[in-house]
Amino acid sequence: MPSPGLSRAARRAAAAAFAVLLAVVTAGLPAAAARPAEMTPGPAEVTGRGATAVAGHPAGEVDPLIGSAGGGNTFPGAVVPFGMVQWSPETTRGDATRAAAPGGYAYEARRVRGFSLTHLSGTGCRGASGDVPFMPHSGEVGSSLEPAVAADIAQSLLNQATQNGGAWDRWTHQSGATHVMAGDPSAPAVAGIVAFGGTGFDVAGAFASLARAATVPTAEDLGGAGCPVECAGQRPALDRWLALHYVPAGAPAWGGAGETLEDATADFSLAQLAGRLGDRPAYERFLARAGYWRNLWNPAATAAGGYLQERNADGSWPAFDPASDQGFAEGSSAQYSWMVPFDARGLIELMGGDERASRRAGASTASSATVTAAGR
Repeated sequence: MPSPGLSRAARRAAAAAFAVLLAVVTAGLPAAAARPAEMTPGPAEVTGRGATAVAGHPAGEVDPLIGSAGGGNTFPGAVVPFGMVQWSPETTRGDATRAAAPGGYAYEARRVRGFSLTHLSGTGCRGASGDVPFMPHSGEVGSSLEPAVAADIAQSLLNQATQNGGAWDRWTHQSGATHVMAGDPSAPAVAGIVAFGGTGFDVAGAFASLARAATVPTAEDLGGAGCPVECAGQRPALDRWLALHYVPAGAPAWGGAGETLEDATADFSLAQLAGRLGDRPAYERFLARAGYWRNLWNPAATAAGGYLQERNADGSWPAFDPASDQGFAEGSSAQYSWMVPFDARGLIELMGGDERASRRAGASTASSATVTAAGR
């Protein structure tokens, strides 16, 4: 059924997007499939089917299959933002009782086992919200961006943090904390909600809570329980961040270099929140801390050029391979060296200017083989 409150245009757009989804994922399937069916079209055919389904509509430009191969673990479903269901297909490699990927869908798996209502996108974790897949009748879905809904989510996160002794969890699932992954993503999440108009919550209270968590180390921050994947502290190795202005190798975190970049992003977000609240001293303090990412730039990391690299506590640089995940969570220095979204100009200058950075970006995205040869 359409979501209440959506305009006719929004419902038509959502229906068109869902038509693209059905055209993509059920191409070649019989009208009533009682068992997993072969998916035969290639990417070119899929694009054509999607474009035909919504000729003349911007939804025809959407490629819902981005990230559905190569371990991206995305699902291609057309879903409502913040919705309680994530309607999407699931594929199988032959065993119809098991999805082909943690997100439920893998493009290279050519058989659809059905459609399910709950999925996680981009994760490598199976079993988070599994349910029974079934074959659908096409219907209509709606989507919209609702600042009021986003503000309600922000308030819920603050409430949860308050109940958890001030700790904002980095991956809440089914109303419970998991501690999974790295960094302090609540700060950029809340700052993003405010920036896009979601101000109907206790913004000042959220900032105060997040700022304290970024300033006062807790026993969980220092202890390393659950690390590397499930560090219990909101700011793992916060004492090292405050003392050294980076998180060094060997600190209780999921990679010191990656944690440093995450913390810099979080502190930039806190600076923006402080600025909106008129707290100039906090704005300047957190903005300065956001610049700590520069402490990981090693201009002599390779003969081809510099990288953001893990660093020892004494300031020295360990042996380095840009393709290695040493110091990072589920990624390499070649990938993480672009993770300064709030200071692109500063990063470009360190890389040698616009032309060299542009060549390097092109090499990084051309193929996995050229990622490690960035700058050539």
